[in-house]
Amino acid sequence: MKKKFSKFLGVAIALVMVLSLSLVMAVPVLATATTVVLTPATTKGNTSIEFSVLVTNTGSTDNIVEVTLDVPPSGSGGSNHIVTDLPNGPGNWTAGFSVDGNGNMDVITWSGNADSIAASGGIQTFIFTATTPSIGVTYNWDWSTIDDAVATVTGTEVTTADNLSPTLNTIAWDDFDSSTDFSATDTLVFTFSEAIALDTITNATLDVDLPLSSGSWGTGLTVTGLPGSAVTVTLGSDFTFVSGVTVNPADTVTDVAGNPDDTVPAGEPLVLPTIEDGIGPTLVTSVWADADGSTDINAGDTLLFTFSEAMDTSTVTDGSLSTRLPLLAGSYGTATIDWATPAGDDTLTVTLGTGVVIADETTVNPDAAVKDAAGNADDTLSPPAIDENIGPILLSIIWDDVDSSVDVNVGDTLVFTFSEAMDISTIPSANIGAMLPTSGGHNYGTITALNLGWNNPDNNILAVTLGAGTNILTQETVDPDGAVTDVAGNADATLLTGPAIVQVTVSIDAPATVAPGATFTATVDITNVTDFDAASYDVLFDSTVLELTSVTAGTVGTTTIPVGATTDILDEADVVVGVTVVQNVGGTAGVSGSGTLAELNFTFIGNSGDTSDLSFAVNMLGDNQANEIYANWFDASVAATLLVGDANGDGSLNALDITKIELIVAGHPDHPVTPGADANGDSNIDALDITKVELLVGEA
Repeated sequence: MKKKFSKFLGVAIALVMVLSLSLVMAVPVLATATTVVLTPATTKGNTSIEFSVLVTNTGSTDNIVEVTLDVPPSGSGGSNHIVTDLPNGPGNWTAGFSVDGNGNMDVITWSGNADSIAASGGIQTFIFTATTPSIGVTYNWDWSTIDDAVATVTGTEVTTADNLSPTLNTIAWDDFDSSTDFSATDTLVFTFSEAIALDTITNATLDVDLPLSSGSWGTGLTVTGLPGSAVTVTLGSDFTFVSGVTVNPADTVTDVAGNPDDTVPAGEPLVLPTIEDGIGPTLVTSVWADADGSTDINAGDTLLFTFSEAMDTSTVTDGSLSTRLPLLAGSYGTATIDWATPAGDDTLTVTLGTGVVIADETTVNPDAAVKDAAGNADDTLSPPAIDENIGPILLSIIWDDVDSSVDVNVGDTLVFTFSEAMDISTIPSANIGAMLPTSGGHNYGTITALNLGWNNPDNNILAVTLGAGTNILTQETVDPDGAVTDVAGNADATLLTGPAIVQVTVSIDAPATVAPGATFTATVDITNVTDFDAASYDVLFDSTVLELTSVTAGTVGTTTIPVGATTDILDEADVVVGVTVVQNVGGTAGVSGSGTLAELNFTFIGNSGDTSDLSFAVNMLGDNQANEIYANWFDASVAATLLVGDANGDGSLNALDITKIELIVAGHPDHPVTPGADANGDSNIDALDITKVELLVGEA
């Protein structure tokens, strides 16, 4: 029985549907054709959904005048999907239906009446509303069309109910720029268990949609994806996450049916996909530095191995060098390694020792046991040859304030330290401003060949004595011109900014005054030092005023600077006039920064008002490449607090001071003038001072 049906029918049912499309075309009776598409392709279970039926007449001669759709299950009533609203179609198209034994809509019929779907591409859309089922099986929607020649075309649309929420399965990193580290333009592909609604993961809300366990996605990124289970994130420039972070999608991320993400179900262990560096490191260059200029690789020379990324430094040690970085031919001999010099964990410096037998151009292919910081095995495919082909680097610029004016001016020196021996002809005095340009565009003044001094034969340190007209400032940086080369002709490779002009200072910090008999500590402080390794210096003092009791280690940053040895300095009468201090940092890594080299502990044994200078004499600082570090050395002085009238300097006023001053006034040879004896402060020691002391003692 057929009847008109337009009232709302609704039953809430729970389950998620994902529409899987399949079209089965019936063989037409006559030469006509039709396509029918039922959308949405995916629906969420137990939800009222508006469906759309798009009918296209692909036949070339006849017009479609009737369309039917059998609500599943086919032929036995429409109980799986409860149709709740069935409006008429556009124009004169009317909607009708039959019902099953339960009163549910079974077969829907749209009749054109005076209208039709024209041949050769005519289209028409019909809509209806139905509640979605909760049974996770497929459903067949049989349809048919009849044209004005009474020809029938039939087919079937298939939908499948899916009751599963999506989960994030994997995250794949594409190292777009081959940097072996996360960087802008790299992509991360997030693969889910099913097709994802792309509008639930966006550029603006990515930190919320795909939250990281630490760090941030930053800005400037893009989120892209085609319909399906994969979403691609192209990184911007200010992200802050690192390898090893996890991602747990928010519930607002859904599949195309609207089911929320369930990557970690409630009550389940937290096991999340991880963004990881899965790319192995490669050995990029192997560079030989000919330390002695012999043009042969021998003891004392260094090999600088540069990898594509930060490495697990424990995978190459002194003992494993020959097996982890095997030479195609030859031997490293008794070599030592250093991961810290010059740039960090992506560079390894090997200092060759006795027994080395290596020819230039020998290749090095790391063993698979050599790994990056993320634990990925070496992936070097084209082993580099050992070659001297990397440009020199300007490491530091030290200002020596020769006149102690605290300003950079004529006569001061700037000491430039390079990473290797230089071709000194590439920095001529006549063109020094162009070859070593300052960031502020200032000049070195009038410079001649006499103003330049190289540390022959090493030629890696240049001292420039500033000439008249210089206006250079501290903290300016210098980036050598590309025409500046090492002895092998390699162009300067200093970073764009270059090092800054700084003043390395070594100074004694001591209290200006102390009480007679008091103990105090004077520190030997250092600032702005780079790659410090060793020091030796003399500290002179008056041993009749100060007694040195001990010299202990200082610290620069977190590194202890041990005291290797101390030796008394004696004058011709074998009187102590100072101490020589020798210090050395263990290993060859070097120390950079500011801090304290040593602590000198004294007892003030002089009289009230006595003073002793604490001054440097012979001194030397060295870096971890055995180069001198040029520094400015500053002295200090310390005095006992002056107690007026304390003629014997014991820190108190009493009858002994009266007797003492009488002996001084009398000119007794065993009683020289003391600072406290001038009791009335007139710079003379006489009878007036005797009276003044008597008065002071009486007041005390």
